[in-house]
Amino acid sequence: SQKKTIICYAQGIITPKFDLEDKSLSEVVRLDLRSNQIEELAVFPEMPKLNFLQLQENAISLIEPNAFNKTRGVNNVFLNENHLTRIEKGIFSGLSEVKLLSLSRNKLDKIENNAFIELKSLITLSLSENFLDKLTPKILAGLEKLKTLELNSNQLRKVHKDTFSETKAIKNLDISANLLTEIPVAIKNLEKLEGLSLQGNKIESVEDSDFEGKSQIILYNLKSNSKASQILKNWTSQTIL
Repeated sequence: SQKKTIICYAQGIITPKFDLEDKSLSEVVRLDLRSNQIEELAVFPEMPKLNFLQLQENAISLIEPNAFNKTRGVNNVFLNENHLTRIEKGIFSGLSEVKLLSLSRNKLDKIENNAFIELKSLITLSLSENFLDKLTPKILAGLEKLKTLELNSNQLRKVHKDTFSETKAIKNLDISANLLTEIPVAIKNLEKLEGLSLQGNKIESVEDSDFEGKSQIILYNLKSNSKASQILKNWTSQTIL
C-alpha cells in the first residue's frame, strides 16, 4: 500500500464528496481542502491513517456531531480562517489523537464548557483572533497535555480563577491584545509556565504576588499596557520586554 495525499486546494468546493467505495481512502495521510467555499462539515468517511486535515480559509460555520468519528488517528486539524461562532461540546468527538488544533481567525464568541474534553492528546491550541470575552472554569477541561495556548487578539475581560486548573502542563501562554485590566489569578495554577505574553492589554499594575512561585518564567511581555507600574524588580532570571 502507498500513502496518499488528496489536494483539493481552491477548487470552489461547497460540499466535499467522497467515493465511499474507494479503498484508497484507507491510505490517505493528508487531506487538503484549503481555500474553498465549504460552509458545513458533515461526517468524514473512514480514513484511519489521516494525519493532516487542512480546512482553513473556507466558510465553515457548522460542524456536524461526530464529523471526525472515522478519522480518529488525525494529529493536526486546521480550521483557522473560517466562520465558526461557537464551539459546542461533542463536535470534536473522535479526535483523541489530535496534537494541534487551530481555530484562529474565526468568529468565535462562545465556547461551551467541556468543549475540548475528548482532545486528550492536544499539545497546541490556537484560539487567537476571535471574539471571546471570558474564560469559564471548564472551558479547557480535559486538556491535561496542553503545552501551548494562544488566546491573543480576542476581547478577554475576565479569566475565571479555575480556568487553568486542568491544564497544568501549559508552558507557553499568549493572552496579548485583549482587554484585561489585571494579571489573571488563574495563572497561579500553571506550574510549568515558561513563556507568558501580556502586551496590548489594559493592565495598570503588577504585584509580586501575581507571579508567586513562578520564578521559572523567562518572559513577561507587558509592553503596551496602559499603566504597568511595578515590574517585579527583584528577579534576575526574567526578561521584561
